[in-house]
Amino acid sequence: MTVVPLMIFVPYVEAFDIPTKLFKNGDFLYDPVATTKLVLENRLIFASSLFDFGTKLIPQLSIILSLVTVSELVAYSEVKVIPGEVKETIPSMAVKSAVTKPESRILSTENKYAVNSQSSDQSGLLRALLKRKNVIVITIFVLWGTIVLILHSMAAYRAAHYEVVGCRAVTRPWFSNGKEPCSSLVYDCRAQGTKSPSPNSFSKMDPAALSTLAIVHCPALVMPPDIQLQ
Repeated sequence: MTVVPLMIFVPYVEAFDIPTKLFKNGDFLYDPVATTKLVLENRLIFASSLFDFGTKLIPQLSIILSLVTVSELVAYSEVKVIPGEVKETIPSMAVKSAVTKPESRILSTENKYAVNSQSSDQSGLLRALLKRKNVIVITIFVLWGTIVLILHSMAAYRAAHYEVVGCRAVTRPWFSNGKEPCSSLVYDCRAQGTKSPSPNSFSKMDPAALSTLAIVHCPALVMPPDIQLQ
């Protein structure tokens, strides 16, 4: 519960100089890859909205409750049972003799058989579910792990076939919209052999994944319509 946040946050604390209130590496905040990594990693720790706070809080609470339950189960406690004197008394009941009709006796017997068969069916179903409880739980977890593995493998396969010139940090989202996900892109007109980005230079980029964009060495820069502020 605390290992992952510490693994993310402690390196930034060590790289930060508290007396000067600056990072020890002066070029850290000017590196687009480092800035993008800082933002994306700290999103895992800090909540950016109320919904994000709820999604982060619910797993933590469930882990805490599970640990409390486990600690109660494995806790050792001495319980002394002192047997006491118990007097058993059997109350007397008056029994009235009555003559029942054959028809009523048959109906009561049929009702008794129906109730017994219904209760036996329900108890049998319950016992079957209890016997298969572990199998059902294991099957659910295996299916969940298989789905996660398939999604991760597909994302890694797509990322291996991306050809984004100037991309310095490729992301691998599980669900892709068909565009190339790049979180940090440097468009160099000198390397591209142009004086300015064309209107379609960023049409294949995923706008949701792109966090930082640097356009360099462009003597006749005209901002493409895809990234113009509306």
